[in-house]
Formats: sequence, C-alpha cells, structure tokens
Amino acid sequence: MTDFRDYDVEVGARPDPEWQTYFGFLYPSPEQRQCMGNRHMCAALTKHGDRIDQPRVIDHVALFSDRSNCEAYARYVLSQGFLIKRGYPSGDPMTGWRLEISRVDTPSEIDVVVLDLFRAAQELNGEYDGWGCKIVK
Repeated sequence: MTDFRDYDVEVGARPDPEWQTYFGFLYPSPEQRQCMGNRHMCAALTKHGDRIDQPRVIDHVALFSDRSNCEAYARYVLSQGFLIKRGYPSGDPMTGWRLEISRVDTPSEIDVVVLDLFRAAQELNGEYDGWGCKIVK
C-alpha cells in the first residue's frame, strides 16, 4: 500500500466454509454477469475499430423450454419494437425453442436493452442467450 499512503488499511479473516461472503456479496449476480459480457462485447467491437456510439441493427437470441413461453416473449418483444427474424425448435430438449430478434440500437447503451430482454426471458422461464452486430467504422 505504499502508493496509497492516504488510505487506512484494515485486514481481517474469518472462517466461511459455506462461502456465503463470496456467493452472497462478492460474486456477481446473473444481471451483473450479463452486463460484464456486454462490456466485453463492446470492448471487442472497439478493438476492431467499431464506433460503438453509432446505431445499427443488433441481433439477440432467447431460448425457451416450451412454445407457449416463446410465443409470449415474441409478443412482448414485438411490443418493444423488435423484429422477429426466426423462431424455431432448437433441437435441444432443455431449450426447445429458439427466438432470434433484432432492433436498431446503440452498442454503447446496450445494457438497458439487454437487461430488459434478460428479465423478460427469465419471467417466462427462458434464457437470454446474447447479442451481436456488424462492425460500424
């Protein structure tokens, strides 16, 4: 801590065999992990010369175990201005239905978009499976 002489340092330790401090406090929530993935994706775009502040079509994928939840999600995303690209059986018994959607958005502001899609999928027992877009220079 020689570079941080103005800070008081406190160190402690205690047994935590259940890892409650780690999983209950330090470990990121599913939403936080999604935002971390978004930042990683934006960094990869930037590394390839992308201007992440420029709007463009962004594609998203969500997975559902049954058709009725997938259809309910489709109705929701349509109400939010998304276009449905494809919806079809995935061939996986755990995630039986796959929905591919898109909308014009800005990667630099993707967290708001993705968290809404993430939460809506969870409410319908589904899984938001990520996003992608073309590079804009």
